[in-house]
Amino acid sequence: MTRRYRRFVVIGDSMAAGVGDPVEGYEHLGWADRVARELDTASLNLGRRKRLAGEVRVTQLQPALMFFPDRAAVICGGNDLMRRNHDPAAAEREVDAIVATFRAVRCPVIMLAPLDISLSDAIPAADKPGWHALISAMTTLNQRVARRHGALLIDLHDDPAGEDPTIFSADRIHLNARGHALVADRVLTALLSGGYSPSKNERMLPITPPGTTRAPDLCREGW
Repeated sequence: MTRRYRRFVVIGDSMAAGVGDPVEGYEHLGWADRVARELDTASLNLGRRKRLAGEVRVTQLQPALMFFPDRAAVICGGNDLMRRNHDPAAAEREVDAIVATFRAVRCPVIMLAPLDISLSDAIPAADKPGWHALISAMTTLNQRVARRHGALLIDLHDDPAGEDPTIFSADRIHLNARGHALVADRVLTALLSGGYSPSKNERMLPITPPGTTRAPDLCREGW
C-alpha cells in the first residue's frame, strides 16, 4: 500500500498544468490531477503554461508552501532550455532552489524526466536530433536535482511509450489526454515501488481506452 498523502501540490509549466488535446475514450484531465484523485488527497495545481523556472519559483512556490503539502510535484525547466542562448546552469539553479525549499520543510518531491517524443513519428526526421537533445538536457537537469535532494524521479526519457505518436497533442509538444493517463499510471507505479524506469517496471505498457537543445518550433511554442 502507498502512503496516505493528505495534501498534494503541483507547480510548474504546462506539463504540470495538464495542457493537451482531448482524446475520445479518455477523460480530459492532466496526469497530476489524475494522481491526486487516485490518491484521494486534497490537491492544489498551480501549474501554468510557458512558465520559466524562475517564474515558477517567484509566483508559485510561496502559495504552494502556504497549502502545507506533504507531497509536491515540481515540473519546470523545460521552457528555459528551449530558449535561444539559454543558460543550463541558471535553469538548474532555479529548479534546485524550488526543490530545496520543499525539502527544507520535509515535503517529499516528485520530478519527471519527460518522454522522448523524438522516438516517435510525430516528429519529422530533420527535427528529431534537436528534440532528442532537448529531452536529454531536461532529463539530466532533473536527474541532478533529484539526486541532490532525494526527490522521487519518474524517469521516462527512454520509456518505449515515447515511440507512440498517439500520446502526443497535435502541436507535437504536449501530451494529449491519453498521454496524461499514461504518465499518471507511471507516477502511481513509482509511488508504490519507490521509483519508475522502463527496466525496473517492464510490465508497464501504454494503457488503452476502456546536438542542440532546441527543436525548430520550440522557442515559439513552449511548454
